[in-house]
Amino acid sequence: MIENPEMIRDIPFFSELSTDELRKFMKISKLMNFKKGDIIFLEGDVYYGFYIVVKGAVRVYKSNPDGREITLHIIEPFNSFAEIPMFISDREEGNIYPANAQAIENSVLIFIPKEEFLRIINENSKICLKMLHGFAERLMSLNQQIENLTLKDVVTRLAEYLYNKYKNSGKNEINLNLSRSMLATYLGTISETISRALRKLQDEDLIEIQGKKIIIKKPEKLKQICG
Repeated sequence: MIENPEMIRDIPFFSELSTDELRKFMKISKLMNFKKGDIIFLEGDVYYGFYIVVKGAVRVYKSNPDGREITLHIIEPFNSFAEIPMFISDREEGNIYPANAQAIENSVLIFIPKEEFLRIINENSKICLKMLHGFAERLMSLNQQIENLTLKDVVTRLAEYLYNKYKNSGKNEINLNLSRSMLATYLGTISETISRALRKLQDEDLIEIQGKKIIIKKPEKLKQICG
């Protein structure tokens, strides 16, 4: 149970809830800590509920029998993941997690169990609308990812990824929470190609690489590359 309401009050998912409604969620929710590299769940695990990132970042990914991994989403603070199985419980897919999830930073998550959550949203349509908004944003993100992989070269994909990180954080200094290999799978390429693309952007004085940190020096020119 979450005891401090301030921990979840500013999360968009809960922003329109009254104090009484917030208390209901505090009673059913559980705060969980994961270290960098910890597996949160694996594809095929029994489905118990979904998560909201409070701090840190989570990678949602698929892997094939050969061990190759494809990163589907990077979930950052105040965003939820693993909600979809909750709404297809009449199918086999609704009883298992459809992908893997791993903390890529030391992370704090809120876990919300399926049955208790469904009971509460039956009484509150505003929460359903919040979830639909989240689903729509993630679908748009996936569509954009497919378009990028199909139509754009690696430098353009990387520029767009860095520009979006800059735009969302409002800061010129970006912490890369993905390893080069993970970033490569997310952008549909290999580590060596990502390294070359980073060097190209640095040689053009658009960014400065400082280990895991990247300084965005000319965001408007980076945006122009995105097209």
